[in-house]
Amino acid sequence: MRKLKYILLIIIALIAQNIFSQSGKIVIILKQPPPLAFKLENMWNVTLQNTGTTSIRVYLRGIATETSEGFIAEATTAAFNLPPGVKVVTAADIKPIKIERTNPKYEDVVKIVGTVPSGSYEICVTAHDAADNSELGSECYLTDVLNISQVELLSPEGGMKYTSHYDETAKTTSLRDITMDESQTASAISFNWLPPTPLSPGQRLSYKLKIVQVYGRQSSYDAMQSNPLYYSAASLVSTIYQYPVAARSLSTGTYAWQVEAYVNGVLMSTSEVWDFQIGEEPVSLSKSKNLAMMKKYWALNDSYFPSTGSENQTKNKPFKFAFDSKLYGEQSNRSGTGSDKKPQYGYWEINPSLSAYGLPLSIPILLSTENSESRQNINMFGLNLDASVVKDFIMERIEKEKDKILEKTKKEISKMTDKQKDKLEKDAGNSVMSKLPGLLKIVSAFRSLGFGTTYPDYTPLTVRGVPLSGVSVEFNPGLLYIAVGGFKNQKPIDNIAFRRDIYTGRLGIGQKDASHFYLTGMYANDKESSITLDSNNQTLTPKANYLFGMEGKLELFRKKLTLEGEISGAMLTRDTRAPDLESNAIPQFVKNMVHPKISSSVDYSYTLKGVFNNEKSATKFTAGLRMLGPGYVSLGVPNLSTDKLEFTSKIEQKLAEKKISLTGSFLWYKDNLIDWKRNTTSVTRFSLTANFRFKNIPFVSLTYAPTFMKNDATDLNQKLDNSFHVLSIFTGHNFTKWDANFNSSLSYFMNSSSNLDSIITQNVSVHNLVFSQSVSFKIPLSISGSVGLSFARYPEMFSRIVSADFNASYLLFDVMNYMMGVSTAYEKDLNKKNTLYIGTSIGYERYINLEIRAEKNLYHQWNDPTGNYDEFLMKGIITANF
Repeated sequence: MRKLKYILLIIIALIAQNIFSQSGKIVIILKQPPPLAFKLENMWNVTLQNTGTTSIRVYLRGIATETSEGFIAEATTAAFNLPPGVKVVTAADIKPIKIERTNPKYEDVVKIVGTVPSGSYEICVTAHDAADNSELGSECYLTDVLNISQVELLSPEGGMKYTSHYDETAKTTSLRDITMDESQTASAISFNWLPPTPLSPGQRLSYKLKIVQVYGRQSSYDAMQSNPLYYSAASLVSTIYQYPVAARSLSTGTYAWQVEAYVNGVLMSTSEVWDFQIGEEPVSLSKSKNLAMMKKYWALNDSYFPSTGSENQTKNKPFKFAFDSKLYGEQSNRSGTGSDKKPQYGYWEINPSLSAYGLPLSIPILLSTENSESRQNINMFGLNLDASVVKDFIMERIEKEKDKILEKTKKEISKMTDKQKDKLEKDAGNSVMSKLPGLLKIVSAFRSLGFGTTYPDYTPLTVRGVPLSGVSVEFNPGLLYIAVGGFKNQKPIDNIAFRRDIYTGRLGIGQKDASHFYLTGMYANDKESSITLDSNNQTLTPKANYLFGMEGKLELFRKKLTLEGEISGAMLTRDTRAPDLESNAIPQFVKNMVHPKISSSVDYSYTLKGVFNNEKSATKFTAGLRMLGPGYVSLGVPNLSTDKLEFTSKIEQKLAEKKISLTGSFLWYKDNLIDWKRNTTSVTRFSLTANFRFKNIPFVSLTYAPTFMKNDATDLNQKLDNSFHVLSIFTGHNFTKWDANFNSSLSYFMNSSSNLDSIITQNVSVHNLVFSQSVSFKIPLSISGSVGLSFARYPEMFSRIVSADFNASYLLFDVMNYMMGVSTAYEKDLNKKNTLYIGTSIGYERYINLEIRAEKNLYHQWNDPTGNYDEFLMKGIITANF
């Protein structure tokens, strides 16, 4: 027993020595960094205890060493006073930090990304007496660092559309169409992405798929930050996911999706945000209304442009108003499976159009009951000049002027040379612009002008898709171009997000849609005191971002050849509370401008692109090169996929009077540009698409896109050799027979992944086959039906889903449309879902329409009865146009 006590005392002493290493007069306690991640600023999360009775002037020295590579980096702090007792070290105490030396092999990694290469590290901090440099205390900890790539989305591609009518000519135009009648089966949609790399054996990789609905003018990124999840699935182990039977059907609208990757349960990688569309949404009439009001005010149909004070204008009212809106509501006895949406919710999209002295203004408003204090704002308000309407107005006038010139000179444009066409375009444009009233001349120079919630759109590397609550202006008179934007980008939410402001600006020469050269700047800053942050939250830090870029475009040979290029450099400060960085290599004026911290990193990116477009031969060829630095971050383009050297090419050819269109594309990229990951991964992707649309025969659309992923690992346990294949075939035909209109379509979609000596991808394949048939009779009766068959093969599971939908609708007096239908889905040995639904659409001409849909869903699964549900769901939409 005495021997056992002695052993226990030794163990306790060793543990105490490991936790609190005391040498001399100071005890150092280090805070562990987040799992699998280490940044330079993490080294200084230190608590010190002066065990003496007097203050000591000390400085700290930090050293990072890797188990196989040895020394990586060393840094020292400024000297500071340490009073007796315990002190939590702050940035104010130890600034500035000086990086003494780094391993030349990894110097770029430390400076560009602010971290260390993947590996196992010992981080040691030592306290020294500032008077004689003697060591007063030290402490070390071990940590693993894993640097991996971002998740790359494959399908659905951005902007992809799912609809029951693949033939554009088959679209119906009745005012009483039931828009909530997009009867797609759950098995018709699957999601596919590339895994992050590289990983080591034994590391557990899982994914979370997130889908949100996009409202109104929201960007996909904004919707992902603001809206509740329409559907999500966590702990996924495959890179292919089939939308499940149990989830709510994706009703008509636009959706955004994103994938997160977790290593051993820790979030390590997030994809970009892409969007896709379900069905055909009603087209907003606000733009056409604004154009009509503008024409009326400025008397476009007259033979001349009236002056500002003309009699025609004085007869017009200075203010004209039009209005269209969509009010949506949903009521259910439960939330949808996998959904964060509440059983009852609604939103209102309001799009008033205002003509103020002939100037087209739009006032988009979005109000939602789903607005939450725990997410970014859904509700928005804006006041915008509709610059596209002004452009259409002027271009329409230029076309009329060209017709007048051709009539006067008795020439035919088809017989004119390219130089003569250019002269005609120039003469007509000059004639129209010379007659424009002064107010219109000024307004026509605005590319955009908005107040309230705006979405500045500069370049893919600088600012795109982020919401700004404030102002956004683009002014482009003649050769001058100037743009400014700001202010609030995100609201403060405790433990989730700091208040962030973004300020943007551009200056240059040339028209935006022609040859030009622009300079771009952006500054983003998080407010440190805007939220209450839990002391254990190490992942959320206040950031600052400085960006400067140059972008240009050159059009040659009557726009047949276009050359574009962009280069942008950015400094990201990951934590504005971190100590200042001391470096003689940084000029003082630069320090005063951007305030570099120990948590700051600098990198750049560039793009080059060439486009050859021959309209006569209907040929278009595009080639591009992108380098996205591993440390490049723009908070104006969040989640931008970086650490890439990428080459792309694409050729498009139309034949047979554009009845045949062929497209081929190629993409190749590699990562690990600064040797900070264990291996270098390369991805190669091909895509071939063919569309055939001949009159009176079925149309056919084919797409095949294989993707290959490999790495340069010599260790067979880390070797990566994956392939991903996407194949889609659509065919259909619209014809009339027996006084009835028939629309038939057949679609096949395949997603598959396979691996050879791979540690992160499973062999998975999903096949979807759907046949749809609709018949519209001479009487106002329509019948539609679809049958779907889905096969999915996973390593330990095989899924087969048979689904069917049948509905009929009847239009009464072109005022009321009634619809009733049933659908079913059966997944063998797993689950089944039966649905009965009815709907009606009633309204008065184009002014107002009310649509209601009620459905009863019965879902049953055999392996887990707790997932069964009996659901009643009612939806309603009121649209108004005045």
